[in-house]
Amino acid sequence: MDLWAPAEENSVARMCSAAAPETPFVPQLLAQQELQIQLLARITALQAGVFSHTAFIADSVHRANETDLLADHRRWELELDVPHPDSTLAQLTHFAGTRPAHLFTHLSRRTGRKLRMVTLEAPLADQGQLLIDGLPLAPGRHEVRCFSGIPLEMEARENQGAEFAGWKGLDLGTAKGSIDLSRAKNVRAQFRAVVP
Repeated sequence: MDLWAPAEENSVARMCSAAAPETPFVPQLLAQQELQIQLLARITALQAGVFSHTAFIADSVHRANETDLLADHRRWELELDVPHPDSTLAQLTHFAGTRPAHLFTHLSRRTGRKLRMVTLEAPLADQGQLLIDGLPLAPGRHEVRCFSGIPLEMEARENQGAEFAGWKGLDLGTAKGSIDLSRAKNVRAQFRAVVP
């Protein structure tokens, strides 16, 4: 989103104050309470999972296509003002690493919802999965930004040979349920081996 703009640019304010919508429906989504909740929950889940891998994916794509990228750059560098592929990768990596904090701050100010950092610990792959709003987290620790008052669907899904043993740091009695994650601090889905 907004790769043409600096990472710190307040695109939320710009989109919401434009005479004609720059991004369809953003002002309307944020203005309507139920849609705002759904949007903020989805953004939270995406930044915790898929979007947290952006820099890694960009680097992988760059390495896999480096020869073609360099050849294309040599072909056009005298005719067009194009940055070197390494420079483009560095810019994209910087943007991906710094943009989420700014975007969440801007959304927090716009909606009046406080931000909180929560540590989520997803289980090892052989035990199971931790999902937020249906999106899986990679195994390991994740520092997740979340908004106050936004319920998120948390699910601990066990793999064969393991069973769900409860939550640590989360007041939820079942493997799946809706919770305001901003009230937690450190959350871990616990599993135990099933003895045949």
